[in-house]
Amino acid sequence: MGITGNLKTMALADLLQWLSQGRKSGTLVIDDGQVEKKIFFDQGTIISSASTDRNEYLGNFLVSHGYLTEEQVDEAVAQQKEKKQLLGKILVEMGAIEEEDLDQLLRLKAEESIYDVFTWEEGDFRFLDGELPEEHMIPTSLDVQWLVLEGSRRLDEWARVREHVPSRHCVPVSVADLTQLEDLDEADARILALVDDERSVEEISQAANTSLFLVSQTLAQQVQAKTIKVVKPKVVRVEVPAKESAAQPPPPAQPAVAYAAA
Repeated sequence: MGITGNLKTMALADLLQWLSQGRKSGTLVIDDGQVEKKIFFDQGTIISSASTDRNEYLGNFLVSHGYLTEEQVDEAVAQQKEKKQLLGKILVEMGAIEEEDLDQLLRLKAEESIYDVFTWEEGDFRFLDGELPEEHMIPTSLDVQWLVLEGSRRLDEWARVREHVPSRHCVPVSVADLTQLEDLDEADARILALVDDERSVEEISQAANTSLFLVSQTLAQQVQAKTIKVVKPKVVRVEVPAKESAAQPPPPAQPAVAYAAA
């Protein structure tokens, strides 16, 4: 049996548990108007996921988490176009990554993709009962109950992050030398290196090929440490000169974007 709805009327946690407890097989499609994600179920177990979010493409995911370089991924993608094989398999054949590590990373990628949906304010969903992708994929096995518990924790953490980074459109501005910060892991250092006082949180997320949640979390930590502050877009009014003809009334003021401290 298929099911359709919106995350405002049926929470993701309830939806995942319903599919798991009913031992459903098929594809759950969730769309927030910008990103579409697919979660594949086999007998109530999540076996894989897919996303149109470029940050979640396997190559970008491996680079953003520090497992591979961009050069290694570019080489693998070039071979993929020629051989028509899965990118993960090519990376293993290249010796860029061990097969056992790849399995763990594919699992982590699927988990992170699903956790991201917990932070969505809304989204339409539909379950395609019995429909699974025809193309080959490397299956994994994810425990739905654990995903729900961790996803709920992420949602609580997201609320705390929003106290310091209230919007994806905010612009982080450094108030200290971020290159001198100590005890940063590679992922955090990569994110902070993109803080240029001009990029928005969303633009940093795209440039780092990292989820909006993880980028916002890193920035929130630095806001608390008082090494950065966030400014947010603000609509101001810019007067447009009136036409020379006295018979024509002046046009109304037009909005423009400027930045003001949050």
